[in-house]
Amino acid sequence: MRPSLLVAAVALALAGCSSAKPVSGNDAGAACTVDGRTFPAGTFNPNQPCQTCQPAISASVFSTFTGLPPSGGCATSQQVCNAGTCQSGCVIPDLGFEPAGALEAGNACRVCDPSRWTTAWSSLTGAPLDGGCPGANLCLNGQCVSGCLIDGGLIATGTADPTNGCEICQPGTLATGYSPVNDATPCQTNGNYCKAGACIFGCYVGGKLFDAGDSSPTNVCDVCAASTVGQPVMAFSPTTVTTQCNENGGTYCAQGACIPVCLIGATFYDAGAPDPTDPDQCCNPATPGAWTPGFASAITTPSTTGTPAAVAIGDVTGDGIPDLIVGETPPGQVEILKGAGDGTFSLLPNPIAFPTGASSLVVADFNNDGYQDLAVASNGGNSITILLYEADGGFVSSSMNDIFKKPIALLVADLQQPGSHDLIVGAANSALVPEVVTLINQGGSFTLGSTATLVDGVVALTPGDFNGQSNEVDVAALGAHGVTIVAITGAGTTITPGVPVPLTTSNVVAGASGNLDGHPNGVSDLAVADAQNNQVIPLLNGSSGLAAQAALAVNAPTAAAGADRNGDGKPDVAAAGTSVGGTSDVLVFINQTVGSASSLTFFTPVGAYVVGAQPVALAVGDLNGDGRPDLVTASGGNDNLSVLLGQCP
Repeated sequence: MRPSLLVAAVALALAGCSSAKPVSGNDAGAACTVDGRTFPAGTFNPNQPCQTCQPAISASVFSTFTGLPPSGGCATSQQVCNAGTCQSGCVIPDLGFEPAGALEAGNACRVCDPSRWTTAWSSLTGAPLDGGCPGANLCLNGQCVSGCLIDGGLIATGTADPTNGCEICQPGTLATGYSPVNDATPCQTNGNYCKAGACIFGCYVGGKLFDAGDSSPTNVCDVCAASTVGQPVMAFSPTTVTTQCNENGGTYCAQGACIPVCLIGATFYDAGAPDPTDPDQCCNPATPGAWTPGFASAITTPSTTGTPAAVAIGDVTGDGIPDLIVGETPPGQVEILKGAGDGTFSLLPNPIAFPTGASSLVVADFNNDGYQDLAVASNGGNSITILLYEADGGFVSSSMNDIFKKPIALLVADLQQPGSHDLIVGAANSALVPEVVTLINQGGSFTLGSTATLVDGVVALTPGDFNGQSNEVDVAALGAHGVTIVAITGAGTTITPGVPVPLTTSNVVAGASGNLDGHPNGVSDLAVADAQNNQVIPLLNGSSGLAAQAALAVNAPTAAAGADRNGDGKPDVAAAGTSVGGTSDVLVFINQTVGSASSLTFFTPVGAYVVGAQPVALAVGDLNGDGRPDLVTASGGNDNLSVLLGQCP
């Protein structure tokens, strides 16, 4: 507010110095003559409102003064006169001119604010100016105070927001509002801990605050399970809802641990659990959202230079990784596909040649030097060839010729003592009478043992304990029309053929043996591939001998093998053949026989595993070191091999 011109003139009518009041117009001789004009004492300079006629100082010029100008004299109402000029500021009684923004001495809460007053200090409310208030932090109506100024009122330091227990007055942080309290401060409103000024559900563990639902930094399957208002939570809890974790080989959380399970169709299954509708599929945590087939799609090896006729699995390169050994015809040779340890193979150069094709081959350390050797039966060459591995990677060859005719099947068996690695041969004699012959190992060379004459030509040999006698080696000699169990005793010097078991077929092509019924006596049963009737015939070895069971349908079977695909201790049956549509494939029949049952039960596979055309042989082994059985078929139509890697359990 500004006093009237008359009040200003009276209040400032001093003579003498520049800050004195102008003289009254009634003083004797009170006049000034300036530039030929006469002005009564106290008259303002018409060209400069901060100059007046003060004869006591000078009667010939206008004198400067400090005070209020005449109304409208300065450019704005926020200006006063200071030493003769218009300046923004205040004229404070007993102090004189103070520039705009100047603080009252000793009080940071009173300031010259010409927009409010030009003749007095203006009081501040809010933050103090220029260094603040000693011992206080706010201005309130011109006085220094401590606390927070909120909604026009002064709130004492440390006072909580009445609507939010996680905010308090902390002038050092914010003087004009409430400030968040420290995170992890307990609260009682819609939660249990404060975070960023809000009451949340959380857990305070190891000096750190976690939101409800957060996982432990050291165990993804432990979570913050806070949910009760005001209840402090100082530890993580095991997950109550199974969630995906993918940690340390696990897939889903259960009871606080990441375990390998599958979530399929809203149901959790343990690792290895079979598909309820297809037991050839399983829960494999590597693909936790869907059933995994028992075997992966076939890996095709490089092509061989000849046509495969037989295949065996063994480490014949000495690097500890299984290789594939292929007997071929034509030409008569053996080739080696070196394993990489992951189910893939590379063809090595320099095939091992024979006069005629290989009909069967086996792998064993015949000379006990720690390296795997080979034995190859040559049907057309009437010979057995022994290939002893040498440290430089080659083989030394020796052959037994014309000891028997047309050797078709070859088997390794310990006839002398454990580890003797003798040979059993299925062949025909010079008169083409079928027989089983033993070859006794003499440290890498072999001598002829005993012979048993059969009534049916041998197409395959498979070992097993068919008689339950610990002092003998049993062999199932598969003929085109049936099976003859041959018992070998006395270090191979005695062979006793049993009574042939006829089958209603004239074209048995392969077989596999094993304890199919899981009987605790461990006696072996059989599965025989019958190409004439498009089936595999399981044979249960009971008190009355081998008895045929319900046949397993396989179109044009060419090979069979036993492998415990699902790890239940009972061999399952794999058979290679050609489907009605012409695709060559492998069918896997999962053994579902209840232990010691009176009959064998197998699950008919829902699908088949496609392999190379015209599979002529089937071998089982762990090719990639994962503990699961893998399958290999030799393709007579594509001159290569198909590798089926096991994926279950």
